[in-house]
Amino acid sequence: MKPDPVRSLDVEIGRDTVIYPCTYLAAGTRIGKNCSIGPFAYLKNARIGDGETVRFGKRED
Repeated sequence: MKPDPVRSLDVEIGRDTVIYPCTYLAAGTRIGKNCSIGPFAYLKNARIGDGETVRFGKRED
């Protein structure tokens, strides 16, 4: 069985969310639906609500 990239490494990504290049999603991160993440974002154990935009930067909760 191939790993599902949407659920790999304890990261969840909601439907219709765009993940741009050079974005790092670490364990525990949860991203809602219709979000825009990156480029150059680092998220670790972060909670991103539906419809949010995260650009350049780092978020660790």
